[in-house]
Amino acid sequence: MLIISNKYLISGSWDQKISVWSLDNFSLEKSFTTNFSIECLVKLSDEVLAFGTTDGQIIILNITSWKIKKKINAHTDKARRLVVLGNGNLASGSWDKNIKIVDTNNFSLISTLTGHLDTIRDLAVLPSGDLASGSCDNTVILWDMKTLKQIQKLNHTDCVFRINVLKNGDLASISSDRKIYLWDMTSYKIKATFSQDKKWMALNNLGDGNLMSDDQLGNINFWNISNNSFIKSLNVTKTMAINFLLELPNKEIATSFSNGVILIWNKNVYP
Repeated sequence: MLIISNKYLISGSWDQKISVWSLDNFSLEKSFTTNFSIECLVKLSDEVLAFGTTDGQIIILNITSWKIKKKINAHTDKARRLVVLGNGNLASGSWDKNIKIVDTNNFSLISTLTGHLDTIRDLAVLPSGDLASGSCDNTVILWDMKTLKQIQKLNHTDCVFRINVLKNGDLASISSDRKIYLWDMTSYKIKATFSQDKKWMALNNLGDGNLMSDDQLGNINFWNISNNSFIKSLNVTKTMAINFLLELPNKEIATSFSNGVILIWNKNVYP
């Protein structure tokens, strides 16, 4: 899920559809069938999106004309995460263990980053312009985007599902080892650890700089980053885990699930 022009929520799904929802009343404005099973979305501009597919392609789509501008054969497995780099280029992390860099001027592949030993689950752009990648090899790798070499490797004890850059510049990572680590991006040391009994699945920033996460039981957990403490928990559902969390412009919280459902929570649920 992502926001366009602070007016629309865009969602993509394994059902091959991209849907546009009004943020005024959450009604469906438009639905477009892409003929690709969608793994992830990223905004290149208010008119152009890129999405990664289950078969490893990156598709560039104009959402004004709903015309596909380019199909890029980037990976041999799921294109799991896309991010826009500081120079405007596109990075794609895949289950084929590789990161591809795409020149967004001509949508050509220009670099491949290798180093992970298992599927890549998430990417994040650091304040320095460098890149972080989280993998089921239990690591987060930090990449220098000028030299395309590894800067540092950060370790969990199980698969890293999500990584997120905090507003203070630190990095948060969640893992099936049931821990969230907050990493100092100067020393590369763990500043804080949040733990629980169930695996973490989703992670995102809140507008005030705090953090929200979810677990396998469908709880949204809110964390205070200033004092590294738990704020509260909201039970969403006990039947499935949340795939993605997003705070909307009016402070509502959008949650998406693997069965294709999106739930919107009133802004009063936090704090």
